[in-house]
This record gives sequence, C-alpha cells and structure tokens, in this order.
Amino acid sequence: MRMPEKNTELWTQVWSWISINAPLLAGVALAAMTAFTREKREGAGWKASLSEAFICSCISIGIITGLEYVALPLSLAQFFGVFIGFLGTKKIGVVTDAVFSFFKNRFGVNK
Repeated sequence: MRMPEKNTELWTQVWSWISINAPLLAGVALAAMTAFTREKREGAGWKASLSEAFICSCISIGIITGLEYVALPLSLAQFFGVFIGFLGTKKIGVVTDAVFSFFKNRFGVNK
C-alpha cells in the first residue's frame, strides 16, 4: 500500500493548483487580513473580527471570479481584495443599496 506523502505527483498537482489560483488566493488572503486588522483596530472582539474577515473573503471571491467575466486582468485581484477588506461589509452594503436604488429609480421599478 502506497503512502500519500510518498506520492510526488500529489504535491506536483497541489503546487500546480496553487500556481494557477495564486491571484485569487492572494486577493482572498489580503481581504481577510485587511478586514481582520481593521476590525481589531476599531476595538472589535476576536469573534467579530474573524467573522468580518470571513465575510469579506467570501465577497472577495465573488468579485475576483467576476473579473474574468468582465474581461479584466486577474492582476487586479489583490487590489480588489484589499479594497473590500478596507471597506468592510457595512460600507459595501451601503454602496450596494445605493447602486440598487439608483437603478430602481432610473428604470422605474416599484413605481
């Protein structure tokens, strides 16, 4: 029976996956670190800081994977990760509500 740690193909595949997804991983990590640090600086507890970092990471995954859809370079992943982590979920929610209300008013939805 072969032991998985002796299988060099496994580590080659892991390294290949990390290399391919490096912009996404860097953007998500930067979003989490920025959000966590911002929350701790503002005096939040560990649980609140970790949950904010997790939510910002999830938002960052969505935005960064959307970069490919709108044909923007993946080199912007780190910028968007830091930007999302710096804004935080509350400000992102306010901006999202403003954008949606603009489009509702512009196109006459719910009149």
